[in-house]
Amino acid sequence: MVLKQLLHRPGDIVYRLDDTTFILLLPSTNERVLAFCERCHGELSRANITVSTKVSVCTFQPSAELNDQHVLAKLQRLIESNRRQNKEAIMSLIEQPIDPSVLHDDI
Repeated sequence: MVLKQLLHRPGDIVYRLDDTTFILLLPSTNERVLAFCERCHGELSRANITVSTKVSVCTFQPSAELNDQHVLAKLQRLIESNRRQNKEAIMSLIEQPIDPSVLHDDI
């Protein structure tokens, strides 16, 4: 519920992977995603959650390699790496925007 209350845009989704792991699907989220995840982590801490809170965030840029297997593989590696940490943590894998944009031509 804490995480759902932080999501305000249509299309943003919280997915519960297991008792302590949640995935936030945030389409069209920019480089400010890390600040948003820090806010989520802080809200979870203030809610007196009794388990260690760890946040894993991955962003993706449009590319020929971007497909469901690519996304799942990166997420799985990041989540497993975060689980091995002995402390609360925010881990991120943030792809930088491609320049020039692959979506718009400079006209």
